[in-house]
Amino acid sequence: MAMNPARELSPPPAHLIALDVARALEEDIGLGDATAQLLPDTGLRRARIRCRERAGIAGAPWVEACFKLLDPAACITWHVRDGETAAPDAAVCTIEAQSRALVSAERSAINFLQTLSG
Repeated sequence: MAMNPARELSPPPAHLIALDVARALEEDIGLGDATAQLLPDTGLRRARIRCRERAGIAGAPWVEACFKLLDPAACITWHVRDGETAAPDAAVCTIEAQSRALVSAERSAINFLQTLSG
């Protein structure tokens, strides 16, 4: 069946994304992130996810869920939205969250973004 290019695709229900993220974080950090615990809990920090090469971006709901699971007050600003193309070295998003949450969630978040983007 041919896909209608004008039809916008939507992500799966939020509870399914939450299950994916919980499994990924469980695999990555288990009961805790020893590396993050070495950091002082210094409050809010800012980080950027950059794209190394041209890519179609997908996976924003999973990325957001990774950070928000560990810091419900995390704020993610998307500079390249799902379905758009990122240029090489483009900032895809900026995340503002607690320092330990940034360190603990980043690997799973990036894995989702890399897997779902193309």
